[in-house]
Amino acid sequence: MRHLAGYGGWQAVWVGAHKLVRSRPQKGPPKTELFDLAHDPGETNDLSAAQPELLERLLALLAREHTRSVTFPLAAIDGH
Repeated sequence: MRHLAGYGGWQAVWVGAHKLVRSRPQKGPPKTELFDLAHDPGETNDLSAAQPELLERLLALLAREHTRSVTFPLAAIDGH
């Protein structure tokens, strides 16, 4: 799993060929996208609506594996 504080914070998790990306701008709800990197290495086709079960499984993994950092907090993801 990868976390980055830039651009308002974003998270990503890879499972096999699938990649879930969740970004949250400073204002507004998180944007969540799901990609199949084996068939779409350029990440142009969001599969979130087409594969809701996989989306929910990867979101649960993202939530379970996230550890809040005191040193590098992601305010856009963790809140203030």
